[in-house]
Amino acid sequence: GRGNTIEFWLKKEAFSATNRREVVLDVWSSSSLPDQPSYGRLTIELDQQNQSAGKSPFVITYKSGSTGVHQAQVGTVHLATSASDNSWHHYAFTIQNTGSSLGIKTYVDGKLNHSILTGSSVGHMNKSLIGVVGALATGKAGRGQSEDPPYNTAGNSNLGWGKLSGSMDEF
Repeated sequence: GRGNTIEFWLKKEAFSATNRREVVLDVWSSSSLPDQPSYGRLTIELDQQNQSAGKSPFVITYKSGSTGVHQAQVGTVHLATSASDNSWHHYAFTIQNTGSSLGIKTYVDGKLNHSILTGSSVGHMNKSLIGVVGALATGKAGRGQSEDPPYNTAGNSNLGWGKLSGSMDEF
């Protein structure tokens, strides 16, 4: 089936008290809006509120047009600690069409941490993409998706917002 694997090393000392979301990766099909057939988005974020509540801080958006998943919380409660223990950890996320859903697997330091079926399967994306590591490429919320936290004031591009505070390697 169709899918992607994203892997990287991350060392993070703490979560920001003033920045709810820190973006690890944002890949966007430029000049498209959410729910348009040409829209594509892959975002991996760390959510400080999830971490504070003792949940996994990793949140993934994986969209093609109106299908896919928006803000799926991935990983076990163990990640609330490992994502900010000031040690290097290897994270890998596999996202693959599985029937009519998406299968998302989370690996930490080479071991399977979590596996879920969520959202809906996605189609092929044949369009130029813009990728940014450590910040947003553009604004994120679409119609009906007001749960995205504000990164910037409405109407601005949000490019560079949601900055990651930490060290990354071998992305």
